[in-house]
Amino acid sequence: MMRWLCLASWMMFLAAPAAARGESAPRTETSSVVRFEIRTKHNRGKVRCGLYRDEKTWLGKKYAFKDTAVADDFRAVCIFEDVPPGRYAASAYHDEDDDSKFDKNFLGIPTEDFTFSSGARAGLGPPGFDDAAFLHEGGMSIVRGKM
Repeated sequence: MMRWLCLASWMMFLAAPAAARGESAPRTETSSVVRFEIRTKHNRGKVRCGLYRDEKTWLGKKYAFKDTAVADDFRAVCIFEDVPPGRYAASAYHDEDDDSKFDKNFLGIPTEDFTFSSGARAGLGPPGFDDAAFLHEGGMSIVRGKM
């Protein structure tokens, strides 16, 4: 009995510094994560990603989750944590000048690279939510995009 009390005390002692720093418990297999893996054309700037729940919010500023990743080795990975199961669509743009804006020319044509989940492509405008949507069933979902 005394051995278990010592062990429990030791574990609490070791966990206290992590809790004081605000670190969370390690991710488990039951954690719900969407990982958006993006191939980039270069390594300048950052890649800004948004995860959307529905058509109403699609490509607006009211995303369900957002993340920013540094482009490295011609790729970037945005990670959305604690995502409930459901239907989602993701988008990303390569903010080359790191000004937090999706740059366009005077005609409104994008001058920075972008991509969407599920292989959705832009035509004369962005794809619809349904074109980019995927089903996240919980656990780990990996979605890919190419700029």
